[in-house]
Amino acid sequence: MSEKKAIPQEVGFTGSRFVRKYITWILLLMVLMVFSIFWWFHRKAVSMLEEQIYMEGRVLVREIVLTREWFAIHNGVYVRMTPGMEVNPWLRKVPGLKPVIRDEEGVLYTLKNPALATREISEIAGGKGEFRFRITSLNPLNPSNAPDSFERAALERFARGDKESKLYETTKGKVAYRYMVSLETNKSCLPCHEAQGYREGDVRGGISVSTDVTPMFRQMERYRTYLATSAVGIVALFLAVALGISRFFIKDLGKAELRLVEMATLDDLTGLTNRREGLRRAGEEVGRAGRTGKPLFALMIDIDRFKNINDTHGHAAGDAVLREIARRPSPSRRDCACPSRNSPSSSGKAMLST
Repeated sequence: MSEKKAIPQEVGFTGSRFVRKYITWILLLMVLMVFSIFWWFHRKAVSMLEEQIYMEGRVLVREIVLTREWFAIHNGVYVRMTPGMEVNPWLRKVPGLKPVIRDEEGVLYTLKNPALATREISEIAGGKGEFRFRITSLNPLNPSNAPDSFERAALERFARGDKESKLYETTKGKVAYRYMVSLETNKSCLPCHEAQGYREGDVRGGISVSTDVTPMFRQMERYRTYLATSAVGIVALFLAVALGISRFFIKDLGKAELRLVEMATLDDLTGLTNRREGLRRAGEEVGRAGRTGKPLFALMIDIDRFKNINDTHGHAAGDAVLREIARRPSPSRRDCACPSRNSPSSSGKAMLST
């Protein structure tokens, strides 16, 4: 029955550190790649959402501009006066305008100029919670149309050549998208605004739109949470797989390294340390004895008439004798050194050290 070969005490698997380092770098790269991909998807989703909000703002402003232009083309619209309806006092100051007219039956009608009509439509939309918009300028004809801080900053940029301005504004937990475009003075605006010094082509003001985008942002928050959870889950899965693979890899690599150590330090026939390893161990023992002052001795074994065994019974029998003799001197073969058959001492001499 073959016996387990002895391995020097100092021998240990040194490749596990390299494998762990290698696997760690792979994991770091995978984590970086996964989070980069999910971050890109998140940024892409945010960009698409912002583009959608922007396009909706532009379309809304375009509809408002077209509505205002229709009113301007017709120099405003007269509507039938109802109880409680007030006449725009600023129209009384415009030369040549009749803010109130009466038909043949005596029914009164008041003029709704483009800015007033636009504001009233905005109030209806705001009352339904959909959106708000208004026309404003740095020099409004009606003081109630004075700009707020966002609109004033936008109007100042319009005066320098900008055409639009946008901003996300958070108030009391709600997010509003503010969008504003410049308005140029045309011929239909001159009857009301020429007295203010405006000329055709001048930037007279701007149309400001405010929409509630809180539901969209809450949906984006849910999407962000989903992406983060998915990224963490995938990274955890990668980690579990990598750890499982590295465990088996380290185990197999350890076996391979131990086999290489056996081949490099042990005699394949006897299982004892070979000549090279024996000399190395002998050097260590001599150094240890010198440091500690403890005695050191070596046992030399010579097998008498070993050649006759080989010649008479064959080399297989000689190998069996060598294995048996290598087994007997000490139960701890780890502290033994025996040359291989192919070494210069293969005539049957063995060296044992303690």
